[in-house]
Amino acid sequence: MLTPVTCLKLLFTLNEQLQRRRQITHNSGLSLPEVLAVIVILGVIALIALPSLLNQKHKAQLASAKATIGAVNRAQEAYRVRHKIFATKLSLLKIYDTSGGGYKIEGYHPLVLTYDQIKRQDTNAVLYGGGNPWYVSVHAQAIDPAGTGVSGCVWAKPGSFGVTTASVKEGSTAAPPGDCWAAVPQGSSEPVKFYSIQTTE
Repeated sequence: MLTPVTCLKLLFTLNEQLQRRRQITHNSGLSLPEVLAVIVILGVIALIALPSLLNQKHKAQLASAKATIGAVNRAQEAYRVRHKIFATKLSLLKIYDTSGGGYKIEGYHPLVLTYDQIKRQDTNAVLYGGGNPWYVSVHAQAIDPAGTGVSGCVWAKPGSFGVTTASVKEGSTAAPPGDCWAAVPQGSSEPVKFYSIQTTE
């Protein structure tokens, strides 16, 4: 049974709860200056964090490009063991699909295979089946000007059909750094001419 004292206590309790609810409701929203301050703080944080995030993206793309170029180098070495020349098309390596304009790494233009076709100087006859047994390279150019280009090369000692050496180089700009050798080795003592050929196939 409710006594007057109990009723008074109950009324005081309900009053306190109502006052708390009013206070919570009153303080739950933000004023316009507070909202603007939050937006400014978030903008400053974004400006600080964005370059770092973009840099991480470029690093990830560069790592992917170097791994891809390294895989092409290894496939070229294996191809040369079987055929005595390097592959003249990326499609011949059978590791990437080059249909539809060539193989693309995220953030890069299609890979470009470069080699020198060798012809006799006197007769203009194409030697080594149109390929090159001594040197081949592959290049990836970054799409973003802030990205990093990558080149991969495989070469053999002139006159040797055995051991090959491979190298992967990253550039200092979006363009690939180019050949890994200062001079392309000439593996024949015959009077020959070299014709540079580039392909994305």
